Amino acid sequence: MRKEPPPIPDATASRYAHAGHVHIGGAVVGIVLSLATLPLHLVLDARQSVDLSAIVVAVIGAIYVGFALQRGSVVQTVAEALVATGFVTVALAGLW
Repeated sequence: MRKEPPPIPDATASRYAHAGHVHIGGAVVGIVLSLATLPLHLVLDARQSVDLSAIVVAVIGAIYVGFALQRGSVVQTVAEALVATGFVTVALAGLW
């Protein structure tokens, strides 16, 4: 009797769910960063608050690139790199 080949896994499903765990990393990182930095704005002066916000926005851009590289798709990496460039540009504009 001929044995059937194993099914090809669905790339979309395996990207977001491994061993029954759903990955929502980007949203969680964003929430944690915002909650961690919001109280700091209460104790910083206005200029330091703007500087901190610019750094956080640049870090968010870097996180976009990290998640894109983790997925490995060239199209996804290019798209996320463009989004990250936008975040870094906004961060630099905030420091101007």
